[in-house]
Amino acid sequence: MTLSCRFVGAILFGVASDRFGRKWPLIVNIILYGIIGISTGFCQSYVQFIVFRALYGVSMGGIYGNCASTALENAPIPARGLLSGLLQQGYVLGLIMAVIWNLVTMNSQSYGWRMAFWCGGCFPLLIALWRVFLPESQAFLCIQEERKKAAFKGITGLKVK
Repeated sequence: MTLSCRFVGAILFGVASDRFGRKWPLIVNIILYGIIGISTGFCQSYVQFIVFRALYGVSMGGIYGNCASTALENAPIPARGLLSGLLQQGYVLGLIMAVIWNLVTMNSQSYGWRMAFWCGGCFPLLIALWRVFLPESQAFLCIQEERKKAAFKGITGLKVK
C-alpha cells in the first residue's frame, strides 16, 4: 500500500515545489511524514493501519522527489551520477536499518511494532526544523528569476537582462 501511493505524493509535492520552491513544500511534507508515522503507531485496527500506510506513501513520494531534486541540482555536475546512486541506496540502507531495529526492539517491548513508527516519526520532525534554517535552492531561485523576466517581457514587450 505504501509504495503504491508514492506517485500521488510525487505529483502533488512535485508540482508544489516547482511552483513555490523546494524549501517550504519539503518542510510541510516532512512534517506530514513525521505526524503520519507517529500516528501509525496508534492504529487500533487493520483498516486504520492501511489508511495510514497509504497516507505515509503519499508523503514518502513527495519527500523522495523533492529531496532528490534539491540534492542533485545543488551538486557539482560531474558528481551528480554518483550522488544519484548514493541517494537511491539510502532507501535500501533505511530498510536494512529498520529490520535491525525491529530485531533488536520488537521482542523486548510490550508495544512491539509501534515503537518503530513512533521513533521513525520523531526523526523527520527534527529534520524539518533543521530544514527551516537552510536557504532555498539556488537553482530554483535562478528559475524563478527567469520566470519573472519572461513575465515582465510578456506584459511590457521589453527585454530584461
